[in-house]
Amino acid sequence: MNTAATAAVLCPIAVGIAASLGVNPDSFLMAVAIGASCALLAPIGYQKTR
Repeated sequence: MNTAATAAVLCPIAVGIAASLGVNPDSFLMAVAIGASCALLAPIGYQKTR
């Protein structure tokens, strides 16, 4: 799964968690965006194309 698909799956979950806690979802969405972009740093998250 690439980073765009990961972010698309996790964004509604992050918004739901923020709504259930009664807080602004912006920080949760930023955490999803940073986590998706930092997946490149992990060996399992890096997809080498040939």
